[in-house]
Amino acid sequence: MNVRTSGGSVGARLGAWFFLAAVCAAAAASSEKAKANARSRTEIAEKASRPVLSHLFPAGGQRGKTFTITVTGTNLLTETNLLRAGTNQVAGANQVAGANEEPALQARISGPGVMARVIQALGRNKVRVSVSIAPDAPLGEREFRLVSRRGVSNRARFVVGQFPEVRETEPNNDKTQPQRLARLPVLVNGQIEAGDRDMFRFAGKTGQTLVCQVQARALRPYVADAAPGWMDAILTLYDATGRQIGAQDDTRDSPDPVLIFKVPQDGDYTLEIADALYRGRADFVYRLSIGATPHMTHLYPLGGRRGAETPVKLRGVNLPAQNTNLALALDAPAVVPVVVKRGNWVSSPARFAAGSLPEIEETEPNNSQTRSNRVSAPVTINGRIQRAGETDWFAFAGQAGQRLVLEVRARRLG
Repeated sequence: MNVRTSGGSVGARLGAWFFLAAVCAAAAASSEKAKANARSRTEIAEKASRPVLSHLFPAGGQRGKTFTITVTGTNLLTETNLLRAGTNQVAGANQVAGANEEPALQARISGPGVMARVIQALGRNKVRVSVSIAPDAPLGEREFRLVSRRGVSNRARFVVGQFPEVRETEPNNDKTQPQRLARLPVLVNGQIEAGDRDMFRFAGKTGQTLVCQVQARALRPYVADAAPGWMDAILTLYDATGRQIGAQDDTRDSPDPVLIFKVPQDGDYTLEIADALYRGRADFVYRLSIGATPHMTHLYPLGGRRGAETPVKLRGVNLPAQNTNLALALDAPAVVPVVVKRGNWVSSPARFAAGSLPEIEETEPNNSQTRSNRVSAPVTINGRIQRAGETDWFAFAGQAGQRLVLEVRARRLG
């Protein structure tokens, strides 16, 4: 039996209501799905339009100085903030944007003592940035990024240096017309373009030990469309007659060369930098330092125990001493950078491991099982393989069921 009202049967009305509710729910679900899709498309579009950095030139500067760098990439600027009033000033650069103004394009460099500001648009994919480094800014590598409303760029590496800096000046790709460097030490910022090599001439004095060190892969560890995926720098040294007297490609496990040269007599010398495979492109950026500056090749031992002081042998050139004591705090990180200073100049850092176990040094002779050093686990053993074919042996007591971890750290510590 159907119960009727003035609007029709209750069953019919309930059916209509259920149908309407289902339609509304479906419409709401469709609307939410559409909104989600729109958000997803927006996020993808925004991510695709975020600024992407290719390279900086120069990729660093001397502390205590103010200078400009050129930043190259993609999506650095939009049409609305590319130019203002027909000038090449970036709209709202490093300022808080107004309600109707495109948000500022800002430059950021990590760490204390460094300020960066976008000052000029050189096109949609290139800008000029002013950088100021405080005299007491810590030396070393920083992160550089650009920030816009569309997001934060990938990082580029920026180095705070200590030496006076110059930029290479073309033409300088032949021994007959090298770029003259007036005084040492100096740091040269350069680029190896297609088919390029750069030559630099300087005066050397008898008995000096000069350190010629390149940062290239250290600045751009991976270039996606290059094989190998970095600038593979090589240094070649010539005397005043043009005769080759030295060369350096890789240094240990790094493709960035360090050429150490003891000057035989007063005179002019020419240093060439090129890519080992004769490639070249605008993003093959390098920093080349030359001078009789302190440089550590290695330490021994490679580490010490936290909360203790460790006697350490320093090895390298132009060092102020051959031995020192390194004290590690109880909260020292796993790897501590160690530098030495001679005069006004600081060496590049060496890596020193901080551990929590008792530490000992190997005792020679221990190059056979019958001559094994007896040790008690847990322990950290500091040792050296000093000649080809050498082996070091260690004996310890073990218990059934024990799980022992034996781990070597060598290359990781340089």
